Amino acid sequence: MMNSLRALVVAVSAALPAMTPGTAVADTFVAQRAMKLDTALAVAQAVLTACRAQDWQASVGVVDQYGNVRVLLRDELAGPHTAISAVGKAHTALVSATSTRVLAEHTQAGRELSGMRFLPRTIYEGGGELIRFRGEIVGAVGVGGAPGPHADVRCAREGLQAVRARFGLDDDAEE
Repeated sequence: MMNSLRALVVAVSAALPAMTPGTAVADTFVAQRAMKLDTALAVAQAVLTACRAQDWQASVGVVDQYGNVRVLLRDELAGPHTAISAVGKAHTALVSATSTRVLAEHTQAGRELSGMRFLPRTIYEGGGELIRFRGEIVGAVGVGGAPGPHADVRCAREGLQAVRARFGLDDDAEE
């Protein structure tokens, strides 16, 4: 009995350094960057400005890395459906971790990824782009309402390019 108790004390003593509070917390939680509201607003405004420069009425949605809508801007004459499209494209880019322009092609009927088109809250047309900071996806932006998906892509990319240096965002253009 005494030998068993002594063995238990030795085993627990040996394990204690591995069970320190700092180690347990470090192994329990993940640190992530979160895009501030001011940053999301600046991105949305820059993207809307890019659309307006072409005289296009559009909506712009920005979601954070969890898919929560941070900003939604709808130009005065943009249709009500454009807001749904903008947020849907941002959400789609986020959950797939790629541009919706790329996904539009890869999810066509008969393609291996075509089943993705049935996921709720997703839109598979160009206009959804990721927002990355130091290699981490911190959100996505979506545009709806410019004259066609190619124009939505143009607005999103030009707007992101306009604020990249200001916020240190990664260049995530996919060719």
